[in-house]
Amino acid sequence: MKLTCTFLLLACLQVNAHHVYSQERLTLDLHNIKLKKALSIIEKNSNYRFLYSDRKIPEDAQVNIEARDAGITDVLHQILDPYHLSYKELPDHLIVIGEEGAIDQEIHVRGRVTDQSSHQPLVGVTIKSKYGNQGAITDINGNYEIVVPDTATLVVSFIGYETVEIPVNGRAEINIALKATNQSLNEVVVIGYGARQRKDLTGSIASIDSKEIEKSTAVNPELAMQGRMAGVYVSTPSGNPFDRPTIRIRGVSTFGYADPLIVIDGVPVIEGGASSGYAGDQDIRGPIDIMTLINPDDIESISVLKDASAAAIYGVRASNGVILITTKHGQQGTPRVRFSGYKGIQNAAKTLKLLNTQQYVNLYTEAYKNNPFAPPLPSVFDPNSPDYLGNNGTYDWQKAILNHNADLQDYNISVSGGNPSTTYYFSTGYSRVEGTLKAANLERYTVAANVTSKISKIFEAGINNRIGFERALNNTNGDLWNESTAPPWQPLYDPTNKYGYAPAAAVTFIPNPDLQAPISGTRPVYLNPVPLYIIDSIKLLWGPATRSNPLGLEATNTPTNTFLRELGSAFLQIQPIEGLKFKGTVSVDYYFNLRSLWTAFDSYIFSQTPGNPYSNNDGTSKGSYGERQQRNINLIQEFTAEYTHQFGQHYIDLLFDGTNQWQKWSYTDVSTGQVNSADPNQRNVANLFPWVSGFTGFKPQQLLGYMGRLSYKFGEKYYLDATLRRDGSSVFAPGHRWGWFPSFAVAWRVTQERFWKAPNWLNDLKIRGGWGQLGNKETTQGFAYLSVVSTTPDYALGSGNGDAIGTQVTGAALPNFPNFSLSWERVQTTNIGFDALLFRNSLSLTVEYYDRLTKGIIQSVSLPPNTGIQYPTDLNIGKVSNKGIEVTANYQKQFGKVDFNIGGNFTSNKNRVVSLYNHQPIYAAGGRVQEGYPIGYIYGYKVAGIFQNYDQIRQWRATHADVTIGQSLSDTSTGYHYQPGDMYFQDINSNPPPGKFEKPGPDSLINDNDRTYLGSTIPSFYYGFNVGVAFKGFDFSAFFQGIGGVKKYNEVRAAGEAMSDSKGANQWASVMNRWTPDHPSATMPRAVINDPAGSTRFSSRWIENAGFMRVKNIQLGYTFNRRMLEKLGFIESLRIYLSAVNLYTFTQWTGYDPENDRNPPARQFLVGVNAQF
Repeated sequence: MKLTCTFLLLACLQVNAHHVYSQERLTLDLHNIKLKKALSIIEKNSNYRFLYSDRKIPEDAQVNIEARDAGITDVLHQILDPYHLSYKELPDHLIVIGEEGAIDQEIHVRGRVTDQSSHQPLVGVTIKSKYGNQGAITDINGNYEIVVPDTATLVVSFIGYETVEIPVNGRAEINIALKATNQSLNEVVVIGYGARQRKDLTGSIASIDSKEIEKSTAVNPELAMQGRMAGVYVSTPSGNPFDRPTIRIRGVSTFGYADPLIVIDGVPVIEGGASSGYAGDQDIRGPIDIMTLINPDDIESISVLKDASAAAIYGVRASNGVILITTKHGQQGTPRVRFSGYKGIQNAAKTLKLLNTQQYVNLYTEAYKNNPFAPPLPSVFDPNSPDYLGNNGTYDWQKAILNHNADLQDYNISVSGGNPSTTYYFSTGYSRVEGTLKAANLERYTVAANVTSKISKIFEAGINNRIGFERALNNTNGDLWNESTAPPWQPLYDPTNKYGYAPAAAVTFIPNPDLQAPISGTRPVYLNPVPLYIIDSIKLLWGPATRSNPLGLEATNTPTNTFLRELGSAFLQIQPIEGLKFKGTVSVDYYFNLRSLWTAFDSYIFSQTPGNPYSNNDGTSKGSYGERQQRNINLIQEFTAEYTHQFGQHYIDLLFDGTNQWQKWSYTDVSTGQVNSADPNQRNVANLFPWVSGFTGFKPQQLLGYMGRLSYKFGEKYYLDATLRRDGSSVFAPGHRWGWFPSFAVAWRVTQERFWKAPNWLNDLKIRGGWGQLGNKETTQGFAYLSVVSTTPDYALGSGNGDAIGTQVTGAALPNFPNFSLSWERVQTTNIGFDALLFRNSLSLTVEYYDRLTKGIIQSVSLPPNTGIQYPTDLNIGKVSNKGIEVTANYQKQFGKVDFNIGGNFTSNKNRVVSLYNHQPIYAAGGRVQEGYPIGYIYGYKVAGIFQNYDQIRQWRATHADVTIGQSLSDTSTGYHYQPGDMYFQDINSNPPPGKFEKPGPDSLINDNDRTYLGSTIPSFYYGFNVGVAFKGFDFSAFFQGIGGVKKYNEVRAAGEAMSDSKGANQWASVMNRWTPDHPSATMPRAVINDPAGSTRFSSRWIENAGFMRVKNIQLGYTFNRRMLEKLGFIESLRIYLSAVNLYTFTQWTGYDPENDRNPPARQFLVGVNAQF
């Protein structure tokens, strides 16, 4: 190997010719060739390696030599003597070349450079002689060799580590352990098909390690990322332990499925039904997050690939970003036993103030009085009626459904260790979490194991397997919003009821006249199940606003889910030569979900809309029962070839990967209304015709992909990554199944340049940028190139001769239009930014700008009626842009014995729809989608004000008319007549011309055209920041997370302040500030039944700022002194801590919570322990 870097070595080399023993014989015929080239030829044709300085060999030195079976001594004399050069042979056929007369006092030093903490080899470390020009670079194994004077001092330097000076003192072997100056810079980050130190990254990758993951108390690992990564938004789903969070990486790029790809230990996860837009598929999929089956305590790190240059290795699946979850593996060393556990409670953080019974009666009495055209006041509000309920007490439904001090516990134990040839890791865990609302809980058992073994120098094999088992109760009937609308006089408890709860309805039954036979003895069995009795009458016991009793329904219904998931992989790796590896991997991700649903026969009495319990049974049933099974299998076969090589300061990494992924989601559903026993151990679906029904189904798909990646680095200064992936998917038509996805990224470490002297406060600066394309196939339901065959139509044959109909025959039709050209959505990403270390490596700063453009978004388009095509057709049409800035900063410093750190991240996002089919706005993604606006924005009327008197009304009506309430501009007597206290709305737009969808400017008419942009549902920025202090074993940390620039429709307030429901839903206590003649209001209109003025329409009245900042996690811990623990003899480390989660939320939102108004996120308090033995 020739080492020719200009700064390498030998400024003062003194050389004498020495005898070379056991010489190889050489045959050479070289003419007019440069000396350096001649030395290279000798290296290739022998075992000799030459070490020299480029500057010591003249550039014009030529060689002419003919040698036959000559020794190396003769050859070297012939080619070196003319230029006054000499040589010295060192062990292992290493020959040092230099100037004559100065080599005897040199020594050949070799060794290995590692990280002081992890003991991992460091690649690219610079080793120089302090007072000479000799130098060397460590190779991919951390090894180096250098020839220096035996009294020299080695200067060892590396980005992110302390520079050290080591005297040689005649030693031939010097191993060096470097201490990191900034842990984040040297942190190893998983990048997909490998790992790198953060300082060597070119793409945009965010990551967190196990220390940060441990601070999350959620059973689903996604929530550990919340607020801790720039560019990554993770919602808090609810107080229900198994609900799915929403994850968005750098905005929303499509109208449909926008979730990122999750990869667990190299296994891309595909969840059956997840990307489907069909309600039936989502019902089968169920509400439980399958990621809860992965124990967060088993996770070593989570990396998020945000830009195309980083995520392109996953091609067609990566357009929404990629989340790489890497689990813990064994490390060399003696066996270590680790235990972690916590116990705590959680509660809903807030309830609303509602009207009591007397306030409720007064409100609706007033509201009915204010509308002379309303129906009569319900008798339950009339003090003169025997049905009057106003003398009842006030019942708190919010408090009744809350699960006070819900249990929260988690325990884990692991064993790991190994030797240089084999490492192992085993863990098991148990978790139990109750929801903040009653009748919801999750119980989880997990087991994980992995073994990696170096069978020989060539072969390495490993196996990784994890099993998760869960039982979940999902029986919460109702939510805080729904129960807040219950009439305050309706009780929940009734000691005379066998379940202890108050019925909502009284139902009477009569014999079914369709039986046409006396009901005695054995009842007739019909082909179609005819109920024995039918409902004669239904009386809601607490007035027209009666609500279902959630506690009664929970007592008479039992929906449970049982999950089993196994995720495992095995690999065999072959390394035939240094730097070249071939790896084959087979992985399987299988999960099984059984949903069981029991409904007691008399459950109907607790419902506000009771059904007939005699339906679908013979009249003797104890209830109904059903089971639904879903099975998802994900099989991946993968082959990887990788070659790494370092020569001088050049480092290359070539990677090729081929992947075959097959996935099948299948389901079975069966149910019956004829169950002969209510005993939970006896419930089953028996084959009792005709009371049984069911269905089955399956959805398969297959992906095939090839990927190549080139990574190049020169001297910790210049970096290049280039990736090309080709993917094929079975869901598209032949000829459109394959796509190319290229990307590249470059980086330049400016502070390594000699021409620029960095200021003292700047320790490192790296500028980087990248570009790439990604694909998304998930927004299509698949197989759009095939026509659906519908057997719904029929036709008549044989009519005539007095028969007007004839024989009806089932027909067939093709209701959809097959699209053979449908293909992937493509996301094009441009990214530029810099990473910096400042102030003696105490402050790290990353700033990035990103530009994501999604092309060919799949949009469903209805074809003209004259085509005869009933169903919309999927076309690649839309474009969406996301642009923004990301900033991440972390500061750490030690002040005496106090360790202090503070850090944070901030992300901005500007989301805009660029183009749509025919420029026509559509409704998707929960809102309006229109060119020039964010996806799913809020669209409605703007409030103009509240009429305070008749003069204001007359002035307004003279120039305006609201056609939505029947008014006419030319005839003020037409339509609704405003009253003081009514709300009115702004005249913003006019009727648009043909082909246009908006025409700004008033036209005196309030109609649908006046609806306008009211706010974005996509946050324009989000952030997280943390602060920590440690002193003499004590540690304190606080973490805050928030979002801003986002609006939401407050549906809870729209129901709680409407004051117009003719049935009488309860209202917020804030309606006590409503407009009345004695107490006019400029913000809340009057109470009036049926809302004749349209005051409750979808408008800015209900739009609120949904931004917030949460005190997400506060933790105080104490780590026991290690010396004290050593005296016990069995424990290595011990830490105890107290933690509070979601302690407080700063927000302008008036509902329960800006993220969830039905089941808000929980406030938690817990105590925990971490120990290692």
